[in-house]
Amino acid sequence: MCIKLGSPFKSASWFNLEIECDAIGGYLPELTTVNQNDLFHNLLLSYHERVGLTTVYLGGSDLGNENNWMWNIHNTPIGDDNWAVGSPDENLNNDKDCLALKSNESLWFDTSCVEKQRKIAFICMKASEYQTTESTTTPTPTTVLSTTTPTQPPVECALGWTKFMDSCYKLEKANWYENANWYSAKTTCERVGSENVAAHLVSVQTAYENMFLAHFSAGTGPYWTGGYKYQAENHEWLWQWTDGSAWNYTNWAFSQPDNYYELEYFVSGNYETHDSKTLDWGDVQYTHFYNFICEYELF
Repeated sequence: MCIKLGSPFKSASWFNLEIECDAIGGYLPELTTVNQNDLFHNLLLSYHERVGLTTVYLGGSDLGNENNWMWNIHNTPIGDDNWAVGSPDENLNNDKDCLALKSNESLWFDTSCVEKQRKIAFICMKASEYQTTESTTTPTPTTVLSTTTPTQPPVECALGWTKFMDSCYKLEKANWYENANWYSAKTTCERVGSENVAAHLVSVQTAYENMFLAHFSAGTGPYWTGGYKYQAENHEWLWQWTDGSAWNYTNWAFSQPDNYYELEYFVSGNYETHDSKTLDWGDVQYTHFYNFICEYELF
């Protein structure tokens, strides 16, 4: 594995760091073996001596299933033997869904994915270029000391909207005096835009965006996305997004989509859950009374 070190952020969230690592072709560190954990801890102590006490985000979370901690890129379980006392928080619906540790310690704790914290280590991991599937040894990590300046997009979201990567998001709550079926949700999102902002029902393009939306909508139940199915000229049924973006990523729940009674043509996030976070999607009828997430792109 290769580790890239940069100057700490004054303030950043777990999602902020995930984006920064992705921008340089890496990801938040994932310590899948005891050897990697020991090597990383020794490296971290040197980093701590250089820059002082920092919070270090790791690439693990339980966003997909409360109390089921997984490494996000490797998609493997996180063990129970390296947690600090009192961690992880096992209360249902807690907001501590991402993994971290302090630069002068070796034990992990769970923390918010979206709340910004002070003095965050800029540490990313990427696979060593010389590794092959035939290798039977664990190579020594390569450390790249970097003065990389974190990317800081100059454009900010409008008041009441939340920024993630290059888009802005707003969670709209369903209300009883205005029908909140899929069609009315679509219309509302288009209406909350402006002359310079083309808002639409959210289109989910990556696993990281899906993770963000699960946390963003935590505890509010299923939500409408802009996904729907239509019949092409060749009579084939296809899925697409209302904003016209490519349908390249999906995260269907088990047995989904099933087009139950041949009436389910619309995509719900947080599928079949009303009290916890889930990454899964389901196909449902347009008549459901759901909250919905609007999105507009900054660039």
